[in-house]
Amino acid sequence: METMGTVKTKGNKAVRLLQPTSKTKCAFGFSHVPNAATLEALEEAEHPEKLKRYNSVAEMLADILK
Repeated sequence: METMGTVKTKGNKAVRLLQPTSKTKCAFGFSHVPNAATLEALEEAEHPEKLKRYNSVAEMLADILK
């Protein structure tokens, strides 16, 4: 669980920083537990040969929409 920390502002945007309540170390150097999409992206980056290559955007969209 995390507790609310300080608020930093830059321009019109405010960012609320969260302070971790435990000293749990997370994998891959993350300060938080990464979600499934992040882990999947890391896996793809480590094994680029598994990625499907497309010759055009139309080919990619056809594959996505089928």
